[in-house]
Amino acid sequence: MRQVASLQDKLDLRRRERELDRSRTEKRRQLYDMQDRIDAERDRLLSAAEAVLAVKAHLEPVFLVAWTMGSSKTNGQADSGQVPTDHWRMAHLGGLGRRPR
Repeated sequence: MRQVASLQDKLDLRRRERELDRSRTEKRRQLYDMQDRIDAERDRLLSAAEAVLAVKAHLEPVFLVAWTMGSSKTNGQADSGQVPTDHWRMAHLGGLGRRPR
Protein backbone atom coordinates (compact mmCIF):
# COMPACT_ATOMS: atom_id res chain seq x y z
CA MET A 1 0.00 0.00 0.00
CA ARG A 2 1.13 3.45 -0.77
CA GLN A 3 2.38 5.48 2.16
CA VAL A 4 0.50 8.63 2.93
CA ALA A 5 2.70 11.65 3.58
CA SER A 6 0.46 13.65 5.83
CA LEU A 7 -2.66 13.46 7.94
CA GLN A 8 -4.48 15.74 5.48
CA ASP A 9 -3.72 13.35 2.61
CA LYS A 10 -5.07 10.48 4.73
CA LEU A 11 -8.28 12.37 5.46
CA ASP A 12 -8.71 13.28 1.79
CA LEU A 13 -8.34 9.64 0.80
CA ARG A 14 -10.90 8.52 3.40
CA ARG A 15 -13.35 11.17 2.23
CA ARG A 16 -12.88 10.07 -1.40
CA GLU A 17 -13.37 6.44 -0.33
CA ARG A 18 -16.70 7.34 1.37
CA GLU A 19 -17.83 9.25 -1.72
CA LEU A 20 -17.05 6.26 -3.91
CA ASP A 21 -18.89 3.94 -1.50
CA ARG A 22 -21.96 6.21 -1.57
CA SER A 23 -21.84 6.33 -5.36
CA ARG A 24 -21.57 2.53 -5.54
CA THR A 25 -24.50 2.13 -3.15
CA GLU A 26 -26.61 4.57 -5.20
CA LYS A 27 -25.71 2.75 -8.44
CA ARG A 28 -26.71 -0.55 -6.82
CA ARG A 29 -30.03 0.94 -5.69
CA GLN A 30 -30.68 2.26 -9.22
CA LEU A 31 -29.86 -1.16 -10.66
CA TYR A 32 -32.31 -2.90 -8.31
CA ASP A 33 -35.01 -0.31 -9.03
CA MET A 34 -34.58 -0.82 -12.77
CA GLN A 35 -34.70 -4.60 -12.34
CA ASP A 36 -37.95 -4.21 -10.37
CA ARG A 37 -39.42 -2.07 -13.17
CA ILE A 38 -38.36 -4.62 -15.76
CA ASP A 39 -39.93 -7.45 -13.74
CA ALA A 40 -43.17 -5.48 -13.35
CA GLU A 41 -43.29 -4.76 -17.10
CA ARG A 42 -42.59 -8.42 -17.89
CA ASP A 43 -45.45 -9.47 -15.59
CA ARG A 44 -47.77 -6.94 -17.25
CA LEU A 45 -46.87 -8.18 -20.73
CA LEU A 46 -47.34 -11.81 -19.71
CA SER A 47 -50.76 -11.02 -18.26
CA ALA A 48 -51.74 -9.20 -21.45
CA ALA A 49 -50.58 -12.16 -23.57
CA GLU A 50 -52.56 -14.58 -21.39
CA ALA A 51 -55.66 -12.42 -21.78
CA VAL A 52 -55.28 -12.43 -25.57
CA LEU A 53 -54.80 -16.21 -25.61
CA ALA A 54 -57.85 -16.69 -23.38
CA VAL A 55 -60.16 -15.09 -25.96
CA LYS A 56 -61.97 -17.80 -27.86
CA ALA A 57 -63.56 -17.24 -31.21
CA HIS A 58 -66.80 -18.91 -32.22
CA LEU A 59 -68.99 -18.91 -35.28
CA GLU A 60 -72.67 -18.18 -35.08
CA PRO A 61 -74.89 -18.26 -38.15
CA VAL A 62 -76.90 -15.10 -38.56
CA PHE A 63 -78.52 -15.52 -41.95
CA LEU A 64 -79.46 -18.47 -44.12
CA VAL A 65 -79.77 -17.94 -47.84
CA ALA A 66 -81.56 -20.59 -49.94
CA TRP A 67 -81.78 -20.65 -53.70
CA THR A 68 -84.02 -22.92 -55.71
CA MET A 69 -84.21 -23.32 -59.43
CA GLY A 70 -86.91 -24.95 -61.48
CA SER A 71 -88.67 -24.93 -64.80
CA SER A 72 -90.36 -21.73 -65.96
CA LYS A 73 -93.23 -23.75 -67.45
CA THR A 74 -95.93 -25.64 -65.64
CA ASN A 75 -97.60 -28.54 -67.46
CA GLY A 76 -96.09 -27.38 -70.75
CA GLN A 77 -97.51 -23.84 -70.48
CA ALA A 78 -95.80 -20.54 -69.79
CA ASP A 79 -96.03 -18.98 -66.36
CA SER A 80 -98.93 -16.59 -66.08
CA GLY A 81 -98.46 -14.32 -63.07
CA GLN A 82 -97.43 -17.14 -60.78
CA VAL A 83 -94.47 -16.87 -58.46
CA PRO A 84 -91.42 -17.65 -60.53
CA THR A 85 -89.88 -21.00 -59.82
CA ASP A 86 -86.39 -19.46 -59.78
CA HIS A 87 -86.36 -17.60 -56.48
CA TRP A 88 -84.38 -17.15 -53.36
CA ARG A 89 -85.17 -16.48 -49.74
CA MET A 90 -83.12 -15.18 -46.88
CA ALA A 91 -84.16 -15.80 -43.31
CA HIS A 92 -82.79 -14.32 -40.13
CA LEU A 93 -81.77 -16.94 -37.61
CA GLY A 94 -82.93 -15.88 -34.17
CA GLY A 95 -80.22 -17.76 -32.35
CA LEU A 96 -77.50 -20.32 -32.72
CA GLY A 97 -78.72 -23.48 -34.41
CA ARG A 98 -82.24 -22.27 -35.14
CA ARG A 99 -83.54 -22.82 -38.64
CA PRO A 100 -86.02 -20.53 -40.40
CA ARG A 101 -89.59 -21.75 -40.66
